[in-house]
Amino acid sequence: MKKRPVKELGGLMADLRVKYRIGVDSPEYVIREHWPEITGPLSQYSHATTINPQGWLTVLVSHGVAREELRAQQKQILAKIKKLPGCGHVRGINLRAG
Repeated sequence: MKKRPVKELGGLMADLRVKYRIGVDSPEYVIREHWPEITGPLSQYSHATTINPQGWLTVLVSHGVAREELRAQQKQILAKIKKLPGCGHVRGINLRAG
């Protein structure tokens, strides 16, 4: 068994908050909150899920027509997403059936 040095609880909690982003809105959460404003009526048929390490946002779309509309408006949607706080690193949108 390896013995580790003892840390104070306050410092440990601060480190854990930074490491796991506790109390900070994630980019995915910000995008989900603004999704109806970004996509308009298409938000009823789609849902932003995750951002992969390469910066691609995965969006689940429940209807084929909505997927084609989102694909046609992809550049405008991406521009709106990049303006959101903490979302400037998003490089593209991956549309999936779901």
